Amino acid sequence: VLELVRGKCKALAHLGLRENDIGPDGVGALTEALGGYKALAHLDLCSNWIGWEGAESVAAVLGECRALTRLLLGANRIGDRGVSRLVPGLRECKALEHVDLSTNDLADEGASSLAGVLADCSALRHLEISINFIGPEGAQRMGEVLGQCSTLTRIDLNCNEMCPDGVESIAG
Repeated sequence: VLELVRGKCKALAHLGLRENDIGPDGVGALTEALGGYKALAHLDLCSNWIGWEGAESVAAVLGECRALTRLLLGANRIGDRGVSRLVPGLRECKALEHVDLSTNDLADEGASSLAGVLADCSALRHLEISINFIGPEGAQRMGEVLGQCSTLTRIDLNCNEMCPDGVESIAG
């Protein structure tokens, strides 16, 4: 796959590598190769166990992928630490419309980090953060910024731990 990506297909717009057990080292090598891909619009790395280190590698290349509209990182055990590493890259990626961070062991700290960048994601329409551990505190922080997200039309918060207080914060 790396040989395919390394300078061979500069017009590549969609790269799907879901469920390939790439891990943090593999995604690090992959993202190094992706830096020159200006046409890449869709990157699917779901279910690859990339961890926080892999999230950091993805973040490092997001600013160079100016056409990227879909970033799918579900089921990668990124955790709160990984989201905090990913946030700077998300801030630079102005075209992002869909971000999937579902099933990544995110809790209140990760939700707060993510909330800190949502208002800067001016194209974001769909955010998936389901099947995590986001509690009332994280939900409150998300609720504080959702009003600033004028393009967001869908947010998936299923299967978290928000309780009634957290749901009330989101509903505003």
